[in-house]
Amino acid sequence: MFSPQLDVDLQSAVGLLEATLKAGPAQITRELPAVLQVLMPLLHSPLAAPRIQQVFLDIGVCLMPKHLHNLGHVTLRLLKPECDLDQAWGEEDLDTAAHRTVLLLNDHTVPQREGKTADVAPLAAPAFAFCFPLLNAMLRESSGSTEETESMMTRALQVISVHCQLRASTDGDDMELDEVETCICSFFCLSVN
Repeated sequence: MFSPQLDVDLQSAVGLLEATLKAGPAQITRELPAVLQVLMPLLHSPLAAPRIQQVFLDIGVCLMPKHLHNLGHVTLRLLKPECDLDQAWGEEDLDTAAHRTVLLLNDHTVPQREGKTADVAPLAAPAFAFCFPLLNAMLRESSGSTEETESMMTRALQVISVHCQLRASTDGDDMELDEVETCICSFFCLSVN
């Protein structure tokens, strides 16, 4: 049995987060990877998941470029939260949707040897932090039994590799971790647990 007070507290916290996302303060994107670390485990709670799923998607819209806004829907499906998801999301087979999303992410972030590279660039660190659970779930659930699966795994690893190569800038003796390294390190630790 769930505590009614716990549900009220959760609703209050989610409401504050939603209001903050709507207000869109200038530096909000830097804080969202830490918020995601708190939200991700809550997706496996029958009490929290129904309240968390929409704010998770809203964070994705805040962080991701417009052409990648649907990444959150596929991520939620792969993470199998303890709540009902919109039936419209399930119209496309999950493996097909996940493969399509990884291909799209790879096409926009990984430089190819030949062809155009004008629209290819790594994501901002907070956006990559939002993508990492999808890539992690995709790699964990894939078995390299087919050539297509191995190709998808390779593309997912290429996306991770491109973002892991980003480094902090240093000014003389004062070495600071930038948001890229902070996000990557924190989500890497989260995925190991």
